[in-house]
Amino acid sequence: MSSKLEDRKLPQGWRWAQLGEVADIFSGSSAPQVSEFFSTSGFPFVRVSDLSERGAGGIIYKTRDRLSDIAISDCSLKKAPKGAIVLPKSGAAIATNRRALLGIDAYIVSHLLALVAIPALSLKEWIYFALRQIDMMDYSDNTGYPSLKKSVVEKIEIPLPPLSEQKRIVADLSKKMAAVEKARVATLERVEAIRALPAAFLREIFSFDGGRLPQGWRWAQLGDVCKIVGGTTPSTLVPDYWGGDINWVTPSDLGKLESSEIQTSSRKITRKALEETKLQILPVGTVVLSSRAPIGHLGIARIPFCTNQGCKSFIPSSKIETDYLYHSLKFYVPDFERLGSGATFKEISKTKLNKFEIPLPPLSEQKRIVADLNRKMTVVEKARDAAEAESEATHALPAAFLREAFSGAL
Repeated sequence: MSSKLEDRKLPQGWRWAQLGEVADIFSGSSAPQVSEFFSTSGFPFVRVSDLSERGAGGIIYKTRDRLSDIAISDCSLKKAPKGAIVLPKSGAAIATNRRALLGIDAYIVSHLLALVAIPALSLKEWIYFALRQIDMMDYSDNTGYPSLKKSVVEKIEIPLPPLSEQKRIVADLSKKMAAVEKARVATLERVEAIRALPAAFLREIFSFDGGRLPQGWRWAQLGDVCKIVGGTTPSTLVPDYWGGDINWVTPSDLGKLESSEIQTSSRKITRKALEETKLQILPVGTVVLSSRAPIGHLGIARIPFCTNQGCKSFIPSSKIETDYLYHSLKFYVPDFERLGSGATFKEISKTKLNKFEIPLPPLSEQKRIVADLNRKMTVVEKARDAAEAESEATHALPAAFLREAFSGAL
């Protein structure tokens, strides 16, 4: 996105035009603060958040809030017509560079700026696409709390071809953008379907009809097949406890994992912290669970580590394969969430985890299951990476089409 379109040479017949020349520009009004001013079936009221909920093609057809007849009669509200372009004019939302066309007449909040195209000079779609090329942060007057002055926005220049050329380019762009949107939705659906596969694989293994286990399997309490260890946090007020060489794993580290493996930690503690707080270094192969809300992030430690009280660590015994333990815990995460308790934040206790039962096959069967699961998960990971790369490529297409259009190449 560029704020310096004027650096480009325009095609023959095009010219530079200020936004204030091709559109009427105005801001919205303060949002009503009384509940009686809102109604489930009233008139649409557009807030900044509605720009992120817009429908296909960047058009707003519905809003989260609707105004009652009382609000319209008693409040000083500003209405924008169908076809107006709206964008954030104050606060951090300016940096999002969201733009939307109104597909309906609607009242707009004071944090939004509306631009109504003057039909004799420009198509509304042309102004909308032009604005998508501009970074409004370049025109804001306060880095602490960014805001856009109407007088400044009115002077922003956009390239303006004749109306006939605008119509041709807009028609071509709209067709391409619709195709991109269709591809984007399809790609997102594919990514979601791929992401759902690991849970489906686990259901195949750990779902049993009426709780009846296969022959040779048994129900085992977690406390019987592994040692469960809680963590503790060295005081942050003691500088000598931090910045050492001992890995310090927290729920935050677990939440950032892109695979099952913990290869590093965001912070490290010193030997002094280890000695004075009686922390335990846990071995490679330990499975770590975030046991405090949000409960359920998991990882297998491939490094020696210590952890805080937001985690419970499972050191496997000779009765259970590390990866089998990880996959079984992964399957039962929803149960752990339901078992969590606490007034300030939910947490699942070591006592409950020790008594929690999982299905346990013989070691040979555990190894077979793990090998099969790991093979499937590798395929899923490759498919997910490919789908996400396709999604990123699709996401980049609109900007490329806009660059083409506004260089006169279409």
